[in-house]
Amino acid sequence: MKKIILLFSTFFLWSFFLSGFVYAGLRPLTKIEAVDALQDKTFLAHSLKEQYNYRIYYSRDGLFTLYYPTSTMTAVIDYGKWSVDDKGKYCLHRKIHKHKFADCGRIYQNGNTLYLYNKGELKVTLEFIGNGNHLEKK
Repeated sequence: MKKIILLFSTFFLWSFFLSGFVYAGLRPLTKIEAVDALQDKTFLAHSLKEQYNYRIYYSRDGLFTLYYPTSTMTAVIDYGKWSVDDKGKYCLHRKIHKHKFADCGRIYQNGNTLYLYNKGELKVTLEFIGNGNHLEKK
């Protein structure tokens, strides 16, 4: 009986820690899959850490545009470069107030939703809005 309880407890802990991957049956996208999933598409993004929504457009030439409303202005528009390396690692390269930084991780997909993980932690979800640039507010 103790072995059954130990086995169940171990399974429960592993499924808890890996729930984002195991539960949904997701796997990281390859470079070709990730580029195809992103380029010339617009998404509604939700940042889990900062708890805000924004729209993002990934152009074919490796540039991205962010569009998000703020409490003081109608919208903020941010720009940068996006890339996917040969191992499927996705990066956004940005420059804010003379400070450059990159936000990198792996992309997982379930239907029309992409999940961006960094160091095993879910950071952003992207819900497909449409092909092309759909950043204008509707």
